[in-house]
Amino acid sequence: MDTKNVGETRRKLCEGRLGWLHNRLTVSHTAQETGYLFIHHSLTRADVSDNDKIHPTNAHALRALVHLFSHIHNMFFGRLHLICHGLSSRGPFSTVKRTAHQTTLLMQSKQPLIVGTKNAAHTVYLFEKDQVAIHDHF
Repeated sequence: MDTKNVGETRRKLCEGRLGWLHNRLTVSHTAQETGYLFIHHSLTRADVSDNDKIHPTNAHALRALVHLFSHIHNMFFGRLHLICHGLSSRGPFSTVKRTAHQTTLLMQSKQPLIVGTKNAAHTVYLFEKDQVAIHDHF
């Protein structure tokens, strides 16, 4: 799911997408399906340089929506451009490296985000009824 208003480049999840997501999560919860959420901008803090300043401007609305549904088993984020896995108040999350450019890992640094020339990468997710396997390829 992209985290921007239609026709804009700002990082904000528009009301239309929030409504659509609420509907989809309600349907999947009612059907007792396992939920996985793929979002461009992270909803969690990773303590990596300026990346933590690039959340959607209305991340609170999306976090509140996600907290309504207990069937979401993992959230996946892309904007970090680094591999990072963890646990938030809502559950586990995973990020992936970007296919175009990567960022340099600067933990809690005051430096601005540094775009590196590391090799592009991709991630393969394998979903089965009782497990998810994540393969990071560099």
